[in-house]
Amino acid sequence: MLTRDLLRCRTAGGIARPSFVDPRDPQLLHFASELIRLYTENIGSKRADVESAAAQIVNAKRDLKLSRGIRKILEDRCEYSSCHDYDYPALRRALFTRTAELFRNAELPESIEVFHERAIEGEEILARGVYADLPENELLTGIRKIFPAELLERYNTSLVQTLLLFSSEIEAEIAADDPAELRRVFKYLKFFRLLCRAELVSGKKEKNTVPLIRLKIDGPASILENSLKYGLQLASFFPALCRLKQWRIASEVKVQERTLKLKLDETSGLKCHYSNFGAYIPEEIKMFHDAFNRMETTWKIIDRVPYLKMENNELIFPDFSFHNSATGREFDLELFHPWHAGRIAERLDALAAHPESTLLIGVDRACVKNDEALQERIKATDGCFLFRNFPGVENVRKELDAREMRDTEIL
Repeated sequence: MLTRDLLRCRTAGGIARPSFVDPRDPQLLHFASELIRLYTENIGSKRADVESAAAQIVNAKRDLKLSRGIRKILEDRCEYSSCHDYDYPALRRALFTRTAELFRNAELPESIEVFHERAIEGEEILARGVYADLPENELLTGIRKIFPAELLERYNTSLVQTLLLFSSEIEAEIAADDPAELRRVFKYLKFFRLLCRAELVSGKKEKNTVPLIRLKIDGPASILENSLKYGLQLASFFPALCRLKQWRIASEVKVQERTLKLKLDETSGLKCHYSNFGAYIPEEIKMFHDAFNRMETTWKIIDRVPYLKMENNELIFPDFSFHNSATGREFDLELFHPWHAGRIAERLDALAAHPESTLLIGVDRACVKNDEALQERIKATDGCFLFRNFPGVENVRKELDAREMRDTEIL
């Protein structure tokens, strides 16, 4: 992702227009190829040497902001050695103290090289470099493979992501005709734990048009705490929209103290660089799946529907769905993590108005740590519970049993 100083964006009539490049431009492809080759061929070299060599290629370009931006995207793919396992400042102090004693008390050798060998004798760590912990002395250990055209495509996407770091809200519309793609998009939303309100909207009254889902995703400017982290997560989510056949976004962003509108859709040609995200399962979710399905219970985690339709066409995207093989009952579970506190009371109101709903909700205690009244309301609502960091499988099973028993008694 780019930094603010590397952002290239034109403005006209209050509209922000990212300065996209043509990924097929021969000169830019040649420049990207040169950079990729330089970093690849210098694996094992010091960071300072690699950056110095790269600077010669970058500074030769007329548009320095562009060339430095492309290098920033490539640099983010590099891996450097880390020396955090050792306390280098303490090791250096001990070495310098010992060297001073040697200098005062021993007969000095004829050359400084011999003195250095005597001072460093027995040092296993500092022998590899007295200042190996400084950033400029880190070694380039690898770089994730990328093709020149792909590097330019990622640069274009990063221009938008950088703008979204300063947005207050994103309004997006996506087609609702592909359940698999919907699951994937909302998997990204859940993964990045974004604040999102979704509703089903009717398309145009023309033949062959599909219904749309309108998303309103809160931006970092609307978050009171950890806005920087939230902004990074929002920006990281954006490429997921670019893989859809039909999408468009609108947002207000603040650039150099000016509030501008950003509007984009699938005609922008932006590409999603996330590969096989559908196969990736966060460790906490994988552990929950494995632990729950190992329990001796008739409940099992299943794939059910991509979303639940509520009042006023609002949509909810559950984190988990469960099926009871003995009774055939099915329930959905929605989890509220930090940043989601504003939606909890609203969801409780919906459950109170519709006790027949199959939805259960779990709330991270961090969301309600300063609201005792809301905590008590959650505890008093059937199918609602509190957890810390991530819910335990036994607690979820108990909530499922209790909810099913309540429904059975009502019937």
